[in-house]
Amino acid sequence: MADWYFRGGPSKNRLQTCPGCRNLVNRGEEFCPFCARRLKENSGIRSVVKKFFNRPDSMTRFLIGMIAAVFLLQIIADFFLPGNYRLGGGSGLWSMLAADGMTYIRMGSNFHALVASRHEYWRWVTYCFLHIGLIHILFNCWAFRDLGRLVEHLWGRRQLFAVFILTGIGGGFLSFAWNMFLNSPKNSAGASGAICGVLGLLLGAYYRNKYHVGERLGAHLVQWTVYILVFGLVAWADNGAHIGGLVAGAALGYFLPPTSHSKTLNRDMKIWNVLFRISVVLLVVSVAFAVAFYLRGPDFAAGVYLQSVGRALRLGL
Repeated sequence: MADWYFRGGPSKNRLQTCPGCRNLVNRGEEFCPFCARRLKENSGIRSVVKKFFNRPDSMTRFLIGMIAAVFLLQIIADFFLPGNYRLGGGSGLWSMLAADGMTYIRMGSNFHALVASRHEYWRWVTYCFLHIGLIHILFNCWAFRDLGRLVEHLWGRRQLFAVFILTGIGGGFLSFAWNMFLNSPKNSAGASGAICGVLGLLLGAYYRNKYHVGERLGAHLVQWTVYILVFGLVAWADNGAHIGGLVAGAALGYFLPPTSHSKTLNRDMKIWNVLFRISVVLLVVSVAFAVAFYLRGPDFAAGVYLQSVGRALRLGL
């Protein structure tokens, strides 16, 4: 009888063992009535998201996915931009699949003259997800995949997200300040400032505690520092963003070491959680501003572009 009950009885009466408390409970229960452990897997979107972020490199993949998605949207937006609003752009191999300058402005590039005239500081977040052509995005995703996975392993998912957003802002700020000071405002875009921030995080941690983490970081630091130096020689590279991101990341890495080597882990985790929440808010708010700006249409974007350029010329920038 008992054998029939477990093997072939009605499905509503069949039992299962709770993996937590080992008590027998009815199959189909969502929670164990004895220990309250969840018995049924989450379904739908929530389950997919949970499984995705359980991967050891999930945040690296997530951010690369965001960059790729924005690149696709950038191509679509550029296709529908009317010809009389186009500002023109580069040509040749480096500009393959690059959008028009006006498309970048509409989607949130760090256009220095516009930031100066309209105080649109949200562009210091959104510019990180825009890229000037196929080679640009491939190089950045290649670099971030390697560095991001290492940081995610040593610090964690939330820490990587916070570093990407906050050092991207640092790169956007220094790019703006540097180029305005040199009287050469740019229309800047790309994740390289944030990627330099991730590299800076590793450099800061290495400098603070090289004997413990140096063996794991040394080869990567040499490889990617050379890469950044070489990439900075490209004529259109934004070295202000590179340096700003690198310095911001180095400060974080120096004062907030990898979790496995932190002597003040509880304090560090509280700081990281605050930085993560701030980063999420900054990203959401910045994307909302970018969407609102884009939806106002090319007429509005062209108008503020001309106003900002005219103001820059009057100031001698």
